[in-house]
Formats: sequence, C-alpha cells, structure tokens
Amino acid sequence: MNDIVKIIKSIDCTNIVFLLSLLATTGNAKLMDLETTRLMSTAGTGIGSILVNESAVLNPASIYFFNKSNIYYQKGSSSLEEENQLRTDDRDAEHQMFVITDTSSPLKGSFSFQTQEQGDQNRKRITSSASTNLGKNASFGVLYRYTEEDVDGHRVYHQGTFGLTYLLNEKLSVGAILVDPFLSHKEDTRVAAGIQYSFVQNFLVMADVGTNYTDQPSTENYISAALQAQFFRDLFLKYGQFKDKIEKLEGVSWGLSWIGPRLSLEYAIKESRSLESTKLFFKDEEVKEQSLAISMVF
Repeated sequence: MNDIVKIIKSIDCTNIVFLLSLLATTGNAKLMDLETTRLMSTAGTGIGSILVNESAVLNPASIYFFNKSNIYYQKGSSSLEEENQLRTDDRDAEHQMFVITDTSSPLKGSFSFQTQEQGDQNRKRITSSASTNLGKNASFGVLYRYTEEDVDGHRVYHQGTFGLTYLLNEKLSVGAILVDPFLSHKEDTRVAAGIQYSFVQNFLVMADVGTNYTDQPSTENYISAALQAQFFRDLFLKYGQFKDKIEKLEGVSWGLSWIGPRLSLEYAIKESRSLESTKLFFKDEEVKEQSLAISMVF
C-alpha cells in the first residue's frame, strides 16, 4: 500500500481519479484459464478439431473418433513481459496438468487433474468427460468440472460442459460447446462453435467464435484462428491469433509438436496483451505463457 501512495503522490493530480479507478478494477484477483499445450499453440482454437486430450478442457465430444488411449502430462508457466508501475502483486504463475484417456469402449472419455499457483493464489481442478456417437459421423460429449481455489477467499464450485462434433467429410469438421449451462460460475459461461478444414495436403486451418450469453453477448465475445503445417511425417508447426472481448485480451501463439507412433512431445508459447484494466491485468500489460507436454499411447 505504501508503494501505491508514493506513486500517486508523484504524479499529476488530474490523473489521481483515473488511477484510483484502475486500482478498484484490478483489486480482485483472478487466475487465467488453463489450456493444454496444443490449445495454447493455436491461441485456444480447437472446438471443431478432432482432439483427444483436449476433451478434458474444451470439447468433450471429439474424443469419440479416437481408438487409442493415452497418458498426458504438461507443465508450464506465465510471466509479465510489460508490467504497469502500479502493480504491487506477483503475476508469475506455474501450472501442471495430468490427463488419462480411455477409448477402449463405445463410451469414450477422459480424466484430468490440474493445478495452478500464482503467489498466494492457487487452484485445483478435476475433470471427467464422456462421449458417445450420434450416428456415423457425429458425437455428443459431457464434461464435469470440479474446482477448488483460493482466489479472493476459498471457493468450491461444480460445472458442466456439453459438446457436439460432426465430421462433414474427411477434410471438414465442426463442433459446438455450451459451458456452465447451470450458471455455477457466471464468469465462465460460454456458447461457442468451431470449424477445421484441410485446404491442401499437410495444412489445416481452424477457427472458433463464442460469447458469454448471460452478459451482453453482442459485445462479450471472442474469436480465434490458427494454422497447422505438417513437415516430414511427424513434425507439426502451429500459429494462432485471438481477440477475446470477454477477458479483454488479444494476442498470438505458436507451437511445435513431434507426434511419434507411441510417444509425442509438444511445446507452445502464447503472448497476450490486455485491452483494458481488468481483474487480471492493467491496460497494455503483456503476459507470456509457455508450456511443454509429453504423452504416450497405450
């Protein structure tokens, strides 16, 4: 608090009201949403993609189209690259995620355990998903999410996500999700859709759009898009961009992955800039996220 007083005393009086409003806005702490390394590399894009580990955090339906189970582990961090002089807390954070998937039966699913730490704030999250078919080319999935966190006090809440995936043909797939339909934590409420298209050999393009339908859906929305290029037989390069008017962030990402017959390695970097002062960041602050993941098919 003494640091804030010194800063305010050293500036022009005409800016004091503005600065106090910023402090009020950023006074409530919040943790960033956790993504898999693959999602981080595509700027969060993947609702319409056919993914396996991401069934634990995004669209629970797409795992149905896999016939191999796997174990997945990732570790990552985030740090401020451009920090506002008014900031007095530590925004550096670390996370871990463990996912196990089972595709051995007609009802396919996943289980995950996630942890996040940022200063004296922390979050533990457990998810479980299940997916089944809706005909030959469509699937439906349900994701349950249990969260226990110490962020501005201790909270425990339960959420659900419903997901759909549809394969139009071997090159085109679409998906949709409804997040937290029972309004357990209104900040997380979303309805979103995505598409993935293979426009030439070894190249994929994907895009997602969504909104918080409980709070000004015409302005509280987001869009993301990404490109994936395959080199040789098992090396993939990804690049993505996003603009999120819900979390007031925009940025870019890239990633590199090696997908072997049984073992896979992934690395991603995501760089975001705050569009305005929020519970997460002051305006124009920049954050860099990094993540490394390893998975094995069994």
